[in-house]
Amino acid sequence: MTGERNSSKKATKPGGGRRRSGKAPAPSVDVQAFVVRSTDYRDSDRIVTLITNALGKVSVIARGARKAKRRQAGCLAPYSMLKVRLSGRVGHNRLWHLGDCRTIEAYPNIQASLPKLALAGYFSEVCRDSVAEHHPEPEVFQLLRQSFQLMQTGTPTRAMVRAFEMTLLRILGLAPNVTHCVGTIDQACGALLGPIVSGGETEPTGYSTPEQSGSADVRPYGFSTARGGLLCPDCARREPCIPLDDQAILAFQSIDRLSMAEAATMRPDLPETVNGQLRVALLDRILDLVGHPLKSVLFIEKLKLDKMKANMEQSDEGHKGANAPSQQAGQVPISTDGAPSDDTDDTERPPSSQGGAS
Repeated sequence: MTGERNSSKKATKPGGGRRRSGKAPAPSVDVQAFVVRSTDYRDSDRIVTLITNALGKVSVIARGARKAKRRQAGCLAPYSMLKVRLSGRVGHNRLWHLGDCRTIEAYPNIQASLPKLALAGYFSEVCRDSVAEHHPEPEVFQLLRQSFQLMQTGTPTRAMVRAFEMTLLRILGLAPNVTHCVGTIDQACGALLGPIVSGGETEPTGYSTPEQSGSADVRPYGFSTARGGLLCPDCARREPCIPLDDQAILAFQSIDRLSMAEAATMRPDLPETVNGQLRVALLDRILDLVGHPLKSVLFIEKLKLDKMKANMEQSDEGHKGANAPSQQAGQVPISTDGAPSDDTDDTERPPSSQGGAS
């Protein structure tokens, strides 16, 4: 009897060996992902933040990822779509463990352009800091993927960047109201705004400069981050807001109806003065959402300042040569900067300059 009891305690797995106690290993899952942050950890590991198509935003630990001979070392570069295998979450922070990893969609034209890299960094940072961990957001993943695809195949336009921001806010349920006034002085206003006419139809789209329209500020509307939308001229005079003109209202309503791909092909693109108004308003809304400054915004602003300085230096050199015999009197020097202006004009202002204007 004793021998039988002892033999029953020594039950073995098929193939020999004693059974191990504890839970079965967690199953692995294959997902598509973009790397949106990477941090060195210990001697050879990395902790990586991913935006995935099925799990949302997740943090993973990549063992040995910093070793040159590991396949993961070159696979975890940003701005490429990956297929990764994740297994049981480990450690007190409950990090996923990164297994197999391979690139399934690369965007070499982004990697070859500093302005595109800067804009891709902005898109990645906004998506990363706008969503919660372990909350599936497949639409955010697809939006990020589409933004990279559009930059891979063409030059990003101002309208495309504004459409990215509007679409992201819409996915998160925070899209600004651009058709009716959101002012609440005394009572809810709800006035129909700008070029929207009765029946929900809109006037023909088109933009004009202040000189063309005959006035520098025809109708002083406003954008209220606190209220979540646009203000009519009466409410804009009485509430803290970011001032907008009637051309910006038209642009807001046009962009609101377009997908990012449609906005990328919109011609003409948003005028710089109109784009600047939308940029300030939408970034103010985004910063209110994420709750902190965005590093990518500061980097983009530095690129713009560097480009402006280079253009000024080129202009100064042109003026110095204006007195040369071969130069015609009064000739205006032309910038020879070959960088597409849209690559940098689409970018955002530093967080320090983005506050609710009163």
